Amino acid sequence: KAVKHLLGKYDTTMSPQFRQLNSWALFMNISSLLAFATFASFPDFAGPILRSKEFRAFKEVIPLLMEMAGNPAEARRLAKDIGVVASESMELMWIHSPQMDWQTHGSQRASSFFFKYTGLEAFTKFTRYFAAGMGKQFIVHHSKNAKTGSGLSKARSIRYLKELNNISPDVALKWEKNGFSFDSLSAQESKEMKLALARFVDESIVRPSAAERPVWAS
Repeated sequence: KAVKHLLGKYDTTMSPQFRQLNSWALFMNISSLLAFATFASFPDFAGPILRSKEFRAFKEVIPLLMEMAGNPAEARRLAKDIGVVASESMELMWIHSPQMDWQTHGSQRASSFFFKYTGLEAFTKFTRYFAAGMGKQFIVHHSKNAKTGSGLSKARSIRYLKELNNISPDVALKWEKNGFSFDSLSAQESKEMKLALARFVDESIVRPSAAERPVWAS
């Protein structure tokens, strides 16, 4: 029963009247519990820094934010290319998608309005843009170190790259040399690079899932 609920396979005997009540009760739950979730999400910025594993990452934060401010379209393009943002990312994070099927159209629209105008949707996308940028710098730095470094530092960089789907330093440096364009890589190389970056982002940003809820919440 628990597994069925996690997969969104709910009891189909819910009456239309109870579905209506359940829909708006769910919206009240969202709008009250998550009213200040944008502020509570500020620590998400620490995730990509901690995932970078070195104090060196602190020095990259301000330059990266300035780069994103100067060219926001590029930051969005990178995140979308590797598949770490979606148009309804917050709804997918906080509410398991099958549960959305149990909401009426009016309740869904109200929930979408709430996530958009509390800034939660925009903030979540921004943190994933930021994590993608940190991931790009992380991979390029350790690819260079894996090629030209020595001793423990080189061994550490090689190990870090292996953790990210064993991405090749040559592929990463080729990607950098060509202006971070995935089109400059072969289909296999492009796939490997996107997977490595997506893994960095997903390991950096907390993303709640239905498995973290008690069964009764499903």
